Amino acid sequence: MQNEKNLELCNKFLTFLFHLKCWMNANYMKKFNINGKGDFELTERQFEILITLKFLNNGTISDLEEKLHVTSSSLSTTISKMVKLGYIKRSYPKGHEDRRKTYLNITDKGINIIGDVHKRLIHAIDYFYETLKDDQKRFFSDGIDKLVKIFEDND
Repeated sequence: MQNEKNLELCNKFLTFLFHLKCWMNANYMKKFNINGKGDFELTERQFEILITLKFLNNGTISDLEEKLHVTSSSLSTTISKMVKLGYIKRSYPKGHEDRRKTYLNITDKGINIIGDVHKRLIHAIDYFYETLKDDQKRFFSDGIDKLVKIFEDND
């Protein structure tokens, strides 16, 4: 019996993820540079790195590996491009700390692009939210609050 409930929950969650991904692709992801198309010179992965560094209050490649579940070799190439574009800067420890450790810091240019994308996302979500009926708005808001709490509690 428990397995049937878990399967049903899993199917509901996958349906939710499918709809969210479709909505994100239509309203958000198309902004990024995918094969030379998009409003920003950043790719989706590069923006994901910026957002992760923002939530981490900056960090290291190891921190990004852990949060994004990608290899350091994959990240190193992307980070190098982002440094060259001016979105991230590298800094190195001073004093007695391990000198092999490299810290990644978001630059002002990186902060500005996060702000630009955030404004566009707010506009897209606002448009979506205003198309909902009052009870749907309440369900949406309550659902987001509950999901955020669940994931924050499990971090």
